[in-house]
Amino acid sequence: MAKNRRERGILRDSLGELKSTLQAANKLVPGCVVVAMLLTAAVISVSLLSIQLMMGIIILIVLLVSIVVYSRTDNYGEAALALVAGLLTAFTVSWNARTFTTFVVIWVALSLFSFLISSVKLAAEKEEIYADAARSIDPGRSGEVRKQLEQVGEDKFIRMLGPIKRAEVIRLFAFRKIPLASMQYGLRAVETLSTVTRVDHEIVAEFVVDVYKMFRSTPGPRYQNLLDRTYEIIRDTPVSPGEFIAAFKDSRHLALSGAIDPETFFRHLQKALDQGVAPEEVCEYLREQPYHSGDGAAESACASYDIDKSKVSTGG
Repeated sequence: MAKNRRERGILRDSLGELKSTLQAANKLVPGCVVVAMLLTAAVISVSLLSIQLMMGIIILIVLLVSIVVYSRTDNYGEAALALVAGLLTAFTVSWNARTFTTFVVIWVALSLFSFLISSVKLAAEKEEIYADAARSIDPGRSGEVRKQLEQVGEDKFIRMLGPIKRAEVIRLFAFRKIPLASMQYGLRAVETLSTVTRVDHEIVAEFVVDVYKMFRSTPGPRYQNLLDRTYEIIRDTPVSPGEFIAAFKDSRHLALSGAIDPETFFRHLQKALDQGVAPEEVCEYLREQPYHSGDGAAESACASYDIDKSKVSTGG
């Protein structure tokens, strides 16, 4: 029974990844999935009606393999070469029921084994990620905690992040000591921001954690307005979301250490980027602003941060 549930879980994850890919493609180019399906139906109809059935099926297999080669390599030359080689082979072989059956059976077997192997690899990678997260939370109850984390990752409201991306975000939450009860809301926040900003999900996850920590809160339904306000700041700043988050990451220690209160930090961060300050120079800009009370907290934070970065770069 447990084995059957595990197998169904592997298949569900694989189909989930396929669904996420199709949704992303359709969102990027509206209607592309429908057009692809109609084009496939047209090719199948023409192939089966124009030549004998066996040859038509073989040509369709060759075309499918060429499309897979192109999607994996993003190289038209390799895909065209695979198509030409397959077509030349198909037209030079004298096909009969025996050779046709052998060819189709072997091709189907290869496809099924490839799908199973990729599904097992996907499931193993996901389980390892959840295991890492569970051990970081409670090494003594890692098995029980891992199941709870997997339940968080199965949130039905998460549609754009695939199973592996969800697991990676949850692992980052575990490393950053976000309470397990808050991870579901944090995961939804990451999906929302990564979808609208097109920034890598793990970078967005770090950003979300830092924002909540700045305001001394944890992800939850009561703090949805905090996420909305943060996105408004990103949207109103005249730089790309990636540049904004890079500037935030380079200077976030000022707000996290208490040298600057969060509201002031975001206001001056936005002002710096609006004035054309480079993301890696934002900390220096914030240090020069007269908003603090003269206690030197911002200067000390930036100075210590610069020293730490120099140690990393020089190996000291």
